[in-house]
Amino acid sequence: MDTGGTFTDCLARDPEGRTHRAKVLSSGVLRARVLADGALDAPWLVGQPGGFLDGVPNETVGAIRTFRPGLDAPLVAAHVVTRTPFSKPLPLLRFRLGTTRGTNALLTRSGTPPALFLTAGLEDLLRIGDQSRPDLFALDIRQPEPLWAETVGVSGRLGPDGAVLEPLDEPALRAAARKLLSQGIATAAVALLHSWKNPAHEARVGEILREEGFAHVSLSAELSPLQRLLPRARTALVNAYLTPVLESYLEGVGRG
Repeated sequence: MDTGGTFTDCLARDPEGRTHRAKVLSSGVLRARVLADGALDAPWLVGQPGGFLDGVPNETVGAIRTFRPGLDAPLVAAHVVTRTPFSKPLPLLRFRLGTTRGTNALLTRSGTPPALFLTAGLEDLLRIGDQSRPDLFALDIRQPEPLWAETVGVSGRLGPDGAVLEPLDEPALRAAARKLLSQGIATAAVALLHSWKNPAHEARVGEILREEGFAHVSLSAELSPLQRLLPRARTALVNAYLTPVLESYLEGVGRG
């Protein structure tokens, strides 16, 4: 499956090795032309069994009838290619799904703003960035709104060689986590100095946040173990921002 902004394309192979294709609207609705004799005409209807659309709410406007199965587009396409009536469960499938949902959520700022955990003293790292800007000589610099909800400085320090210079302040970290949870923030991105060399501090922060009840924690050293802190932090932030959106979508498809 490949779900885009307008269409979802499906390419399937059945147990006998035959290939099947379907193209449906990414809104999850199906449309067909109503012919003069009342019959329906649409590519997705070809070869479907009797009762394929039984129970599916529909409406006719002019010569177009719209069916609304109430499913995500990949599931609608799966019913079409497997010729499974919407009143029956899908057969067992091995499913691969590509979607622009994450890209769309990032562009429209409709993800879940996480808490951003950075080494203490570097809390403004992502706000400052590398100081690049679209208009070099602009006197009034307008930056996009940040993706994160709150920032937390993590006390604890590693040296460039990964050696522990200052241990983590775990009680302070737990207190900060509980405060964030009380504010309804349950997603976190963690990026600590020199964790590409030694990820132990980040791993421990992740353990503590999950123990306290965070639903998702993105660790920069796991996602992108780059030497530079800024790109690592940005990667962890975007991953944390989009994961709840994508997990919800994939869970819905999985249930279907």
